[in-house]
Amino acid sequence: MKEDFYFKTLMIEKFDQIINLLAQILVENKKMTVQMDNLIEAVTAESTVVDSAVTLIEGFNARLQTIVDQLIAVQAELVLANVNTAELAKVSNEAVLLHDEVELKTAALAAAVATVP
Repeated sequence: MKEDFYFKTLMIEKFDQIINLLAQILVENKKMTVQMDNLIEAVTAESTVVDSAVTLIEGFNARLQTIVDQLIAVQAELVLANVNTAELAKVSNEAVLLHDEVELKTAALAAAVATVP
């Protein structure tokens, strides 16, 4: 009888320990779920920011291309009118270089964004 009491007491203690461990696991699981939700939210926000940056840069690049095209057209008209276009050519070349640089950086940014899951 004494052995049964001791065995039952020991089993109750073990069950209590198991229940406490399970409760701790559940608490940690809830913490990890909240942390994961926060991480997903942060990644989503970051992706949105990056996508917005890509859109902004692409829009800027399109506008810059329009300016380059206009400069080339003006330069062609001035050449036809026998006007010295050296300064305009310099500005036009700088605009083309800037456009090309923005285009390369936009492509690099878009490639980097594509690697984000």
